[in-house]
Amino acid sequence: MGELALVTGGTGFLGRALLARLRADGLRSIGISRKGPADDDTLTLDLEREATAPAALDALLGARRPALIFHLAATTRPGSGIFASNILPLLHLLDAIERVPDYSPRVVVAGSAAEYGDLGPQALDERAREAPVTDYGVAKLAETRLALARRRRGQNLLVARIFNALGPGMPASLAPGRFVQSALALKAQTAGATTLTTGDLSPVRDYLDVEEIARALLQLTRADTRDSGGIVNVCSGQPTRMQELLDEILRQLGMDITPERDPRLLKGPAEIPVSVGSTELFRRLTGNVLPFDLKSSVSRLLAPG
Repeated sequence: MGELALVTGGTGFLGRALLARLRADGLRSIGISRKGPADDDTLTLDLEREATAPAALDALLGARRPALIFHLAATTRPGSGIFASNILPLLHLLDAIERVPDYSPRVVVAGSAAEYGDLGPQALDERAREAPVTDYGVAKLAETRLALARRRRGQNLLVARIFNALGPGMPASLAPGRFVQSALALKAQTAGATTLTTGDLSPVRDYLDVEEIARALLQLTRADTRDSGGIVNVCSGQPTRMQELLDEILRQLGMDITPERDPRLLKGPAEIPVSVGSTELFRRLTGNVLPFDLKSSVSRLLAPG
């Protein structure tokens, strides 16, 4: 029997890709999801709930003792609950790990490029002083600080600071998913609409196929990260303007339509003009640089999720 891996947020966009990658590599794996569906491979468990999560995690970790834990559970939904929904699940998980006797799993916590905020056009390395500009970025940075405090106390963990993902099944709450959903809706109209509403298309992002992100997370569990500082960027290092992404989506759909800026979709001061990561530390730790090809990733983005 091989190692057992546990993935929180297992039915989410990244969680599904990671579980598929783990199983393709021959690892036994189970997912945790707040909403299910519950089956032999996925457990329904709300990690945020104070009343039930600690005891449920104690029972799960004590009985199954997964050697690898990937904490991907998160929410981007705005509102006051964004802090509890992102921080409490990690707190409950790390507390439960400490309560299991003679147990030290390798833990990878999914961070976010949103933690960096607007630090300028240069490639961002892990030593940058974070200045998040959104509530989500603040919440994810609080997760990172909690993880690093537990790492200092001896827990075997690492924060993988993930930049912008692309792939099939991407939710419409993220810009690329919204582009696809809107374009497909227009394509289905018989009247032949010629405009598509968008937000600001000038920002530059560091995209990476979700399948490559899943591979990267697994690679990090196999690397010696003791001298990493506890945070490693997961990114391609390649700048792509959002206009380029939309143009490629429309090209592959065979659509000749004009983007039209919708003031309701503009983020104002919360918009970050450029967010591109440095790949140097990941390359040093794993010997690899994560590839990104816009055409192939958009092709997968357009595939059924």
